[in-house]
Amino acid sequence: MATVGVRILDGEYQVRCDEEQVEDLRASAKDLDGRMRQIRSAGQIHAVDRLAILAALNIAHDNRQLRRRLDRAEHGASALAARVDEAIATHRPGKARAAPAGDGD
Repeated sequence: MATVGVRILDGEYQVRCDEEQVEDLRASAKDLDGRMRQIRSAGQIHAVDRLAILAALNIAHDNRQLRRRLDRAEHGASALAARVDEAIATHRPGKARAAPAGDGD
């Protein structure tokens, strides 16, 4: 475990995380700091707790939209994989195929 110092708005926070997650933690803190600064500069909200709540709501909303898009993409990929499997099974060498309709010998 590592203890990482991150700066969000005017505060310094010590956060513990696994060594392999340090860079993600720092990037997340930077993103959060940016969101909070953006919200603060766009309006009359200056209380850190309110800024944090609004930033959290924005991030949660973005997360839900991304999850929906991912679910749709996974569903589409599954449907495509099923179609490919079906096409491969239908055209597999050695598989008996129905004879085309002929002139009726």
